[in-house]
Amino acid sequence: MGKVSDVLISQGEIFPRVCAWEVRKGKEFRLIPKDEIDYFSKRVIALTIQQDKIVLYEPSSRDLFLVKDLLDRQIIDIHGAKVVRVNDLKLMRLNHDFHLAGADIGLSGLIRRLNLEGPVKTILGLLRKPHPEQVVAWNFVELIPGEKPKVKLTVEQNKINQLHPADIAEILTSLSPQDRAVVMEALDEEKAASALGEVETGITLDILGDLSKEKVAAILKEMNPDDAADILGELPKEKVTEILSTLELREAADLENLLKHPENTAGGLMTTEFISLSEKLTVEQTIQYLREKAPDAETIYYLYVVDDEDQVIGVVSLRDLIVSKPTTLLSAIMAAKLVKVHSSASKEEVAELIAKYDLLAVPVVDESERLIGIITVDDVVDILLSRRWKRKKGG
Repeated sequence: MGKVSDVLISQGEIFPRVCAWEVRKGKEFRLIPKDEIDYFSKRVIALTIQQDKIVLYEPSSRDLFLVKDLLDRQIIDIHGAKVVRVNDLKLMRLNHDFHLAGADIGLSGLIRRLNLEGPVKTILGLLRKPHPEQVVAWNFVELIPGEKPKVKLTVEQNKINQLHPADIAEILTSLSPQDRAVVMEALDEEKAASALGEVETGITLDILGDLSKEKVAAILKEMNPDDAADILGELPKEKVTEILSTLELREAADLENLLKHPENTAGGLMTTEFISLSEKLTVEQTIQYLREKAPDAETIYYLYVVDDEDQVIGVVSLRDLIVSKPTTLLSAIMAAKLVKVHSSASKEEVAELIAKYDLLAVPVVDESERLIGIITVDDVVDILLSRRWKRKKGG
């Protein structure tokens, strides 16, 4: 009747089931349903009925060809958290059905396809060298849609969202620009924001440039304001205007204020997510407030106390708050002497203060001494590491 030229699988199961076999004879191709064939050996497949009685299989939108759609394509190995190429595909037989078991991503897959498996095994045997396979089980595989519209990633179902942001960042770096955009669209905004925080600035800008302004705005909304402002500061002004127009007024205003400060100053480093409290609050009232507001704050280890003019007058540590009596006023437990910086201070000055006083964060004030933001230690860690490295080298 002909030779098997491809295998059709149906998506939906963890290990997709073979639903039809493509048979070629000359220039003619026919899809034979799985139930119309029997299996005699690795080389021979026989029909269960006569050829003229076969009802050919009609592919659905969920079906994929192993050769045309999957072979030689890039996939994401969720278990290894990396991008790999499919060199071969492995099937397994369960009862009367065949299923796609995994993808061979190693050299053995290429050798097998080149019909060199016998000679290579002989040579490796003489050299006493192992010949291990590198097979990724299909339940650890995530397909990248790319140019194949029938392969789809959805936020609810895809496995990429389960990975650590650092692993996703590494995967994004390995992909083509087109595939990066596809993966980013499939990620939920919170995970996408975390992953972008691990990616180099140049790649981040390329990724955002390929996304819709609505998707970019949703991602930036999940980021810390200082990180979002850093990204916006690298984008063209017209793109920034478009993105800000999709945000809520308060969020857009916060980012616009951050963008006004030079990048290498305290104002450019700070975030506007912080906790400021009135000195007239009690410990009990403060704890209740934190329960409601803390998720939006970058750090709550330091609680800054302000007066009616929003001028910072003290700081309360989270430890002091917890061990104090519920009726105690913040004014009674706050430290009136605190380290602060003006928005125009250089990032080196900020790093020196954080290192000198061993701080987790430092408040930023404007010309009127009003609290406008904070800088956390992670925002200046590169500067601190650089200074320590120089000291070790005697520089």
